[in-house]
Amino acid sequence: SVGYNLPTSLIKKIRLSALSVYFTGQNLWVWSPMFKHTRNMDPENIEQADPELNKNAGQGMAYPMLKTYTLGINVTL
Repeated sequence: SVGYNLPTSLIKKIRLSALSVYFTGQNLWVWSPMFKHTRNMDPENIEQADPELNKNAGQGMAYPMLKTYTLGINVTL
């Protein structure tokens, strides 16, 4: 998480008592070998991604952890 509180000298001009901006991210640096394999994968052939049907499916063919981005503004009147 990264946040910034705007200076009160700027905030008073727009009749606010506090204003802050923040960014939060989760799993930002996740990498998976799946990304290099998806070019050769047929999206309609589920057998390519199923580890029980394809012995190579466990070699980076599972979906990676999801990345989450949050951008927000906190305003106090």
